[in-house]
Amino acid sequence: MRIDAHAHLGKWYFPIDELSSEKMRESMNLLGVDVTIVSHSLALTYDICEGNQVLATILEKHPGSILGYVTVNLNYPEESVVEMRKYLNGTRGFVGVKVHPLLNDRRFDTREGRIIAEAAAELDAPVLIHTFGSDIESPRHAAAVARKVPELRIILGHMGGFSWSDGIQAAEECDRIWMEICSTANEPAKIEESVRIIGPERLLMGTDSTLFLPEYNWGQLWDADIDPRHKDMIAGLNAAGLFGLEKNKGM
Repeated sequence: MRIDAHAHLGKWYFPIDELSSEKMRESMNLLGVDVTIVSHSLALTYDICEGNQVLATILEKHPGSILGYVTVNLNYPEESVVEMRKYLNGTRGFVGVKVHPLLNDRRFDTREGRIIAEAAAELDAPVLIHTFGSDIESPRHAAAVARKVPELRIILGHMGGFSWSDGIQAAEECDRIWMEICSTANEPAKIEESVRIIGPERLLMGTDSTLFLPEYNWGQLWDADIDPRHKDMIAGLNAAGLFGLEKNKGM
């Protein structure tokens, strides 16, 4: 089973194509991807309520193949919890939560982040948090919150970006942290180093589509010098277990 655990739909604020969900499905078929988990750009950049509602409508068209993250905003924690409870009910195609500290201009290791984290843990929903190298989006903040919320499961989106060693360190510190590999830093070495230090079990495949062509980050995984069995785990088996998806599809 191949799962892309980090992708997007919707129009962005810079000049790139707006990929439709139908075009995404065509791309998935070409690459042999069974499931893609997306957030919507409208929710990330403008309005979480409107963006999550638009995404809910899209997910209805592609049951089981395109799944969703409920996007939250660290500036509006109470409203974010309402959104989480609305969509994470097991019936609407949403399987996790998306947090973007940089776009929210607020760190995750704050009171607001703690409120969202506790709700996600209660709802048993993994949280995909955008992480990169600046102080507002460091993997260290995610590790700090994970230590305070025992049932919380966190996915480090981009595994820290160019600071991916910080992502590995955070995953070392907490066994409820997974690392998702997509980034502008297409470095197979970070996959190899992660497998060497923490093992393959908590690495997830992601492409950052539609911001990148998905082949760009799939190639990063195929080029990594690791056991083929570990590639299968990263390509989808790990995500299937984390999100509770069916595991009976062949790779």
